[in-house]
Amino acid sequence: MAVDASLCIPWVITEADTPAARALLTEWERQRVRRLVPGLFTSEVNAALLKRVRRGMLDRNGASRALEALHRAVVVRPHDAALAARALEIADIFALYKAYDTLYLALAEREGCELWTGDERFYNLVRHAFPQVHWLHE
Repeated sequence: MAVDASLCIPWVITEADTPAARALLTEWERQRVRRLVPGLFTSEVNAALLKRVRRGMLDRNGASRALEALHRAVVVRPHDAALAARALEIADIFALYKAYDTLYLALAEREGCELWTGDERFYNLVRHAFPQVHWLHE
């Protein structure tokens, strides 16, 4: 299964979605479900963690521990030109200006698995065309 950064950040940083996100993670770990992410994941979670450091919500050591925990929880798949091209195509179909979220979707499509997201807006945008996309609170 593929998971995006918006779903994973609440695994390590307490926020409103943390109970639901951690419950999913616990269930997936019990079932030994591999959680796949594209290489972009590291940059996305670094940005999210750094934002919290800059706002004084987390110190640098806490951010480093959170990053390590996230990398233990997922399998990072390198993305290639074909994956990037498919992400671009999907982003264009939905008139998105960025292809970050669609890279996770392209990975799920390539791997033939579900994509779980914490991003309700993205979920609502693509769910009818891509029924393998699931939202944390559906």
